[in-house]
Amino acid sequence: MLAPMKWRYSGLLPWLALASLVVLAPIAFGVPLGYRYIGSRLVSEGRVVFWYWNVDYVEIGPYDVSFVARMHARAVDVNQERPYVAVIRCDSRTYRESGSLAPYVAINEDEPIHAVWRAGCDAGKAVSLAARYARLNAAATVTGGETAPTASNSTGKNTVAATTPVPTAAAPPKVATAAPAPASTPSAASDERRVDRCVKFVEGKASQFGEATLTNTCGFAIEVALCYKGGRGGVYDCPSRAKGMRMESLSPGATHNLPEYRRDRHQGIAVVACKGTMGTVMPLLNGDGGKTGCY
Repeated sequence: MLAPMKWRYSGLLPWLALASLVVLAPIAFGVPLGYRYIGSRLVSEGRVVFWYWNVDYVEIGPYDVSFVARMHARAVDVNQERPYVAVIRCDSRTYRESGSLAPYVAINEDEPIHAVWRAGCDAGKAVSLAARYARLNAAATVTGGETAPTASNSTGKNTVAATTPVPTAAAPPKVATAAPAPASTPSAASDERRVDRCVKFVEGKASQFGEATLTNTCGFAIEVALCYKGGRGGVYDCPSRAKGMRMESLSPGATHNLPEYRRDRHQGIAVVACKGTMGTVMPLLNGDGGKTGCY
């Protein structure tokens, strides 16, 4: 009797090991548990930003015409990532960052966020969780045989991967094979997208919201990467730790608090600001003195 029992339980070991890998893989890749891959974008110089969506989080707005989408963006080759929470309007196919007063931006079909709108909306209304999964699975069935476009495709689109969802931990292998930047790509010194002058940093009084603020003084949206000078290994302290730099999206005139900043511990900030919105440009700040610029 013992021999069959031993064989039965030993046969379960490979499956238990596989289950453990499935659970731990998102952590190893730095993607929050429960997030599903929805697509990628080529920013510049062959740099790829992968996008994920927390499908299970359901927060539907008034009249069922909008919902909140919790997403996560990763630039693997520069070890930078950030959460991004957006309000998706089903009736107008537009979105904007949650809490922002900026105008809604149209959702184009070649953007990863289009997969979120397509799965979360039907006939101008936000759908339930069950309907989301049904629509995601239907989209996967329809597009399952399509080939994901790459940076070298002749279509001219800037989407790097198809919007067909794949398992959370299965980051597409496009990072290692992305096409190099053309020779005409501007250097950091001459890049017109580099707009550090737009960032106004102000230290303030002690507060639960942090002791400093960041303001966009320009009349266009910017993406910001920053770290805190003078710190000693804290979150977002320079040089960059494993968590990466702090990333901010600032609409024209917007002011954001810096909750981790403390006047008794920090001595200002190192910052890179780039003209553009999330998904169109990626600011890169290397606190160790390495490559810095807009990508």
